[in-house]
Amino acid sequence: SAGPNQLRDPGFESPPLSAWALLVEPPADALLASDPIAPAGGSRSARIDISSGAGARGAIALVQEGVALEAGRRYRVTVRARADEPREFRVNVTSPGGGTYAARVLTAGTGWAAFELDFVAIVDDPAASVRFELGRSAVTTWFDDAALAPIAD
Repeated sequence: SAGPNQLRDPGFESPPLSAWALLVEPPADALLASDPIAPAGGSRSARIDISSGAGARGAIALVQEGVALEAGRRYRVTVRARADEPREFRVNVTSPGGGTYAARVLTAGTGWAAFELDFVAIVDDPAASVRFELGRSAVTTWFDDAALAPIAD
């Protein structure tokens, strides 16, 4: 069974989504919106409109910082996603210095689907980040019901 969700505003229900940041590295160009139309759950989802996808996956990233991890604990990141057309995205859990604890490339389709990534934290980190990375493609993408929670071994 999973423990409590460590993410704030996991359902993107609180515009202007201040618990989240959309990080965009030029020449990529994208905007984050709180979308009331057809969320996976609750009354809203996060919509990322991408006018230029640019090169690296990490060039566009929906990020929540300040997530605490405990060494030796197993965690699961879950999120629901959909896109205007099938596209890849990467779930990436990182350290404040930019190191990767766990990452997985997944494919979102045109209907809502659930995605997950399990990992074991190797160090205590009070300030990890959860990143949903959208570079390499200019396809509009939605996220909802995000979570990072400890799970039983």
